[in-house]
Amino acid sequence: MTAIPSHIKNIISVEIVSDVWLKHFPEAEALKKLTGRVAEAVIGELELREAVELGVRLTDDDEMRILNNSFRGKDESTNVLSFTMGERDVNKPTRGYKKDFPELLGDVVIAYGTCFSEAEREYKPLSNHLQHLIVHGVLHLFGYDHGSKEKAKEMERLEADILAPLGVPNPYDDSMIVRTKKDLC
Repeated sequence: MTAIPSHIKNIISVEIVSDVWLKHFPEAEALKKLTGRVAEAVIGELELREAVELGVRLTDDDEMRILNNSFRGKDESTNVLSFTMGERDVNKPTRGYKKDFPELLGDVVIAYGTCFSEAEREYKPLSNHLQHLIVHGVLHLFGYDHGSKEKAKEMERLEADILAPLGVPNPYDDSMIVRTKKDLC
């Protein structure tokens, strides 16, 4: 395996475009650090041979509805969308390191309202659900998908493996769902 030169680092840009996120995460910098730490956890789990650059955009349901309609033809909000800069095949190893700048992967967009309502409906802390959606979205940037049962199981296992060291219970294990509202957020 070719090592990444020490002067080349992953670049993770986090943009909070809707202040509604600050209702539950009052410190914008803390929310950005959390988001970056989760994205780095995905990158670390995948043991890449190259540095990468990606963006995470924390928005509201209005913008997400526009994006979902424009790019997927669905006139409704959704929890997370991933916009890749190119196709990646998760079954092929990344190439050896050959450049002096990170590979641009794409962007992950997460909608507050949908994220919040899903967390509330599933009795999960909002922070845990947000971290799950970040992991899910970043994995899509790397070419993972859940288009078949086998691929969905692989992606779910990987998500749980990444989330566990972050202190987030397996989001697919119903027995781990918090059953009281007082534990939310």
